[in-house]
Amino acid sequence: MHRIIRLRYINKQLYSLEYAYYVKSEVPSLSLVSINHSIFDYIDRKYGIRINNCDQYLSQDKLTSEQANLLGLEPKTTCMVLQQSNYYKNDVLFNFSQTIYVYPNLSFYFHVTNQSGN
Repeated sequence: MHRIIRLRYINKQLYSLEYAYYVKSEVPSLSLVSINHSIFDYIDRKYGIRINNCDQYLSQDKLTSEQANLLGLEPKTTCMVLQQSNYYKNDVLFNFSQTIYVYPNLSFYFHVTNQSGN
């Protein structure tokens, strides 16, 4: 398992803390460049892996001491958290993550497409 912890920024303002895990049997290696940019673009180019489907769970949770320290906030601060499990091909799990959002006035947009063929 690869474990990646990233602080993410928009216009030099912190917007999230991401804990991402990649299954080594599906994603054998990750480059430093990919970790600092788009990991999904990298694994698509290198391994031909694209998200086929995804489970997402959005909730509000209180920060742990470790998370608060990384974000410069107080422990137990309530934040929006997105947990994702990403699958490709025949529902093979290759990634799961937890992203904690701290950007002010944040909003989410979700688009879902049913490709079952009716």
